[in-house]
Amino acid sequence: MNEGAIVTNIRYMTGKGRYAYNLYNLGLVKNFLYLNFYNNRRVFYFNYENRENYKTLILNNNRGSLINTFFSIINLIHEYYIGGIYKKAIEKYDFVHFTDELLFYLAKYNKNAIGTLHDFFPITYPQNKLHSYFFKMNLKYISKLKAVVVISDRTKKEAEERFPDVYFKRIHLWLDDPNFRPRDKIEVRKKTGVKRRQDLSIECFY
Repeated sequence: MNEGAIVTNIRYMTGKGRYAYNLYNLGLVKNFLYLNFYNNRRVFYFNYENRENYKTLILNNNRGSLINTFFSIINLIHEYYIGGIYKKAIEKYDFVHFTDELLFYLAKYNKNAIGTLHDFFPITYPQNKLHSYFFKMNLKYISKLKAVVVISDRTKKEAEERFPDVYFKRIHLWLDDPNFRPRDKIEVRKKTGVKRRQDLSIECFY
C-alpha cells in the first residue's frame, strides 16, 4: 500500500461519502482522512484496519443549525487563507486524493495531489450562493492538481473546455446495487415530477 491518503469532508451516508469510502476500500493507500469543518476543526484519521469506523462516525446531531453553519464558514475561511490543522495533515503524506471539489484548495500544501471533480452543478445550476462561491474559489486551485478524475463524459467535456491545460481522466462510478438500473424516462418523470421541458440528467433511478 502507498503511504498516501484519501481525503474527504463528506459523511458516509451521502453519495460522495460512500464514493470516498469505496475508493479507499480498494486498498491502494493506507490512510483515510475525514476533515470536520463543523464546530471545532478536527481531523479524523483512519487506517485500512479500522476503516469500518468511518461508516458509523457521527460528528454531532445538530450540524444543520445556524451556529454550526456559522462555525463551518469561519473554519473554512481560516483554513483557506491561513492554514491550520488541515494544512499540517495534508503536508505529511506522499500522495493525497481529494474526493470533493471543496477540498481542492488544499492542493497548495501537497505537490502530489489529485482530486475528483463530480460536476459543475454548483455554478451551472446554482441553488446556494455560498456553496457556489466556495466552489468557484476551489476551482482556482485545479491547476495545482497532478490530475483530476471526472465521473462522466459530460463533466470531462465541460472541464476540458474550462481548463484546457489540466489533465482529466474519466472513471465512471462503480455500482453494486442491483436496483440501480436504466429506467424508462417517462416513468421517471412521473415519479419525480420533472417536467418535459426540464433537463433529465438521471436516466437511472431507485
